Amino acid sequence: MKILIALDSSSYACEILKNITQRSWSEDTQFRVITVVRPTGNYETDLELGHQAKTILDDRVARLKERLKGVQEIDSEIFTGDARATIVQEARRWKADLIVLGSHGDTGVRPETIGSVASGVVHDAPCSVEVVKLVNVEQLQTA
Repeated sequence: MKILIALDSSSYACEILKNITQRSWSEDTQFRVITVVRPTGNYETDLELGHQAKTILDDRVARLKERLKGVQEIDSEIFTGDARATIVQEARRWKADLIVLGSHGDTGVRPETIGSVASGVVHDAPCSVEVVKLVNVEQLQTA
């Protein structure tokens, strides 16, 4: 099985990885962890954002590898572009069986629904999509 995990650079991404590591996976499961950085149009800023994304992604992939000891294949890549389109394109190219991503719905426009990236991926994906609902710690404290 090929699992494409789409992470952003927020602290919520750790919850997605926790969700993944709490399950049993066969040894032949392949994981591909991606991050999509939206270009700003400023070369220096884009370079710095890419560097930060790589540092964060490398750390998260190392932790994932540590927790999924029986799994043989985990790779990662950083893309630049629109997150929705890029996740769907990579799922098609890699022939993913499942996409796992989070939704923290931080747009403020539709608090009762999943976020715009997750919604777009669910709509356009060539495979099954699992959306991990992410809850802000502040929301938990006020509930």
